[in-house]
Amino acid sequence: MKKTSFKKLTLFYFACLHLLIILLVVLGDSITGFQYLISTQKSDKIDSNNIASKVRRHLREVLTLPGLYHYTLFSGCDAGYNYFAPKVARSVSLECIQYDSENNEISRLYYPISLKTHEGIQRYSVSLANFNNAVRKMDSARKDSLYHFFTQDVGIRILQSGRTKKTEFAELNFSTYVYPSLSGFKNGVKPTLINITKINLRETR
Repeated sequence: MKKTSFKKLTLFYFACLHLLIILLVVLGDSITGFQYLISTQKSDKIDSNNIASKVRRHLREVLTLPGLYHYTLFSGCDAGYNYFAPKVARSVSLECIQYDSENNEISRLYYPISLKTHEGIQRYSVSLANFNNAVRKMDSARKDSLYHFFTQDVGIRILQSGRTKKTEFAELNFSTYVYPSLSGFKNGVKPTLINITKINLRETR
């Protein structure tokens, strides 16, 4: 029998480790989804002290270890089920609308046009959702200022990537999607887009 080279063994173990990390991330997402499904059916809150919650908490502690966390972030493993299905529904949206001097719409941008790949667009969408989830946990005073600063900063960068010479002013809309329950979805209820903050920008030339 031929001896397996060190390079092949290294690649094999690396592939196994990579797949293991993906499975751990997906397992954590599965537990969260299962708990949410059970809680909605029973109209009860999720118990943070049961076995499933403890397992999910320990998984999160492992996946946020220094080194491992950065590997999952840059390799894309942290995307969870998005790793297998990148075209999932968005939870938030940052819309940038450009107008001319007569208030006629010129264009609508939802992400920097410099993003050329589906992976890049997906990562941008996940970043928006992560920001929104983090800010929602803060007090209302900080929420308003952070939403305004974030929307303006990111919106300006998006506009700079696709600004036209005819633009007189622009409107930035940071919004969140509210999805219906499973029963509501079966009855034809569609997701609604709720605006969080709106900013009008005068373009400087």
